[in-house]
Amino acid sequence: MIRRCVNLSDGAAKVWDDYQASHPGLKRDPALDALILEYGGKEPEEPTRRDVEVSQKGDLILVRAGLKTLLSTPKSDAANAFQVAVAAVPSGGSLGIGEGLYELPAPYPVALDADGGNIFYCCIPILDKSMHIFGAGAGKTVLKLAAWQRSASRHVVMMLIRGTGPMAPGYSSFSVDGLTLDGNVKYQYSGTQHDGEALILVGSARRNGKYANLELRNSHGAGLYLGNNGGGSGTNELIRIASPEAARTKGSCSIPARIAGWRIARRGPARRGYACMEMMTGRPGGRIGSRWPASRQIARLWSGR
Repeated sequence: MIRRCVNLSDGAAKVWDDYQASHPGLKRDPALDALILEYGGKEPEEPTRRDVEVSQKGDLILVRAGLKTLLSTPKSDAANAFQVAVAAVPSGGSLGIGEGLYELPAPYPVALDADGGNIFYCCIPILDKSMHIFGAGAGKTVLKLAAWQRSASRHVVMMLIRGTGPMAPGYSSFSVDGLTLDGNVKYQYSGTQHDGEALILVGSARRNGKYANLELRNSHGAGLYLGNNGGGSGTNELIRIASPEAARTKGSCSIPARIAGWRIARRGPARRGYACMEMMTGRPGGRIGSRWPASRQIARLWSGR
């Protein structure tokens, strides 16, 4: 037995007092001894930098908010983990996604039409919410579609962002930054592409969207589809490609446009690792800048295969 005289902060003393209260058989020195033995050597948890964070630890995915762990679940439960995380983000808040590969099934059906038709199956549906998503960087945080999710009769979107109802308004502020999304097209069932299939599909009348520093690859359809499904299209939306290599025109790409400083082709099949852009503004071949206030504008960013 070693006896030492120590000074404790008010916060540490409260932890000691709370531990005694929750362990009636331990008082004073025995309680402190048990507390140190139970938690000694463990690194204290740091609060999350974002409102909510998804991260990996061994074979687990953790969802945390501040100092609180909302969910600890196997990696095979990734889709549910992201649902918990998105639901926990406050309006206008932030979601951080840590480094690692997250393999996601698409279990969540969302109907885009008023009659309940035009169903898309989603990995991460984000409905009726303004928020901001940050990864650790393209190539570092990778969201990959699990094998055999998509078929000719089962249309898939990895991330669907819009209002709930067919005509409900969408977000007032939204961003996705610093991610790789991989559609894993080699391991999906083939079939004619259905309009709207994409790695990220955005719909409803909305404003102030930003999609930056993204790597979009191996999609059966579009990479990023800024659509007009729902009550309208977007205003004041910004796309910024992660690197010149991701936006370099290749193959049969033609009719260059400029988006946030990078040259992107208007239309054409993309070769592996490159992106092409199709835009419809009512003026075929027109140019658009980094911000587009045009109504009825649809933009599709095609991913390389």
